[in-house]
Amino acid sequence: MKNALRLVFSDLFRLLIPSLCLGCQEELSTRHSSLCIGCEMHLPQTYHENRINLTLALSEHLIPTIQAAFSLYLFEENGVIEKMLYQLKYKGNRAIGRYFGQKLSGFIHEKNMIFDGIIGVPLHRKRLRQRGYNQVEIIGKKLGEIFGIPYLENHIERIKNTLPLSQIKTNRKPLLVDAFRCSARTQLPHGHYLLLDDIYITGSPLSACAEVLLEKENITLTIASIALRI
Repeated sequence: MKNALRLVFSDLFRLLIPSLCLGCQEELSTRHSSLCIGCEMHLPQTYHENRINLTLALSEHLIPTIQAAFSLYLFEENGVIEKMLYQLKYKGNRAIGRYFGQKLSGFIHEKNMIFDGIIGVPLHRKRLRQRGYNQVEIIGKKLGEIFGIPYLENHIERIKNTLPLSQIKTNRKPLLVDAFRCSARTQLPHGHYLLLDDIYITGSPLSACAEVLLEKENITLTIASIALRI
């Protein structure tokens, strides 16, 4: 009886406030999706192979410890991926984060990559309080759930609260000097870890996190982002 009532109210809510595709603005058949099938099929994939020439500002001796680097989608101004990331980061649409986690898992499975854990680029605690969640964590936790590996949310922290990097037009690397640190309480077992961010613009946050991790830990990394802004 309760399930029947829930379905009735769900249908009524969808009738009164229809859920629209973020791409074409057509009405969706289910509220548990953000895109229609047509728009999903036309997402701008990067078609990256296991390793691409992302510009990672790493010390030369650390570069061999990066096993692969890739992005799933191209970030196009006013495009669908931009709209999805905006909904995820600023409108609390966590379902989009889980969607990206599922899509990322498909790429990883296809490339036969195996990881011992996932590390997301962290937010500063002040921004985390303001937003209420870290969008990268939502993606990473879904990915960890699919593969049965841990999302290490407390291993690295952001200790410098910089301006949103999307607002910085000059060289971002100096702003991120000493911006991150590894936990002094734990040490990662030797292994292969995925370092994850939602969007790659210059690679500065990913590079800064990778530097900190690789200087402290005896590990190798693969670096991934959902979107690549070109």
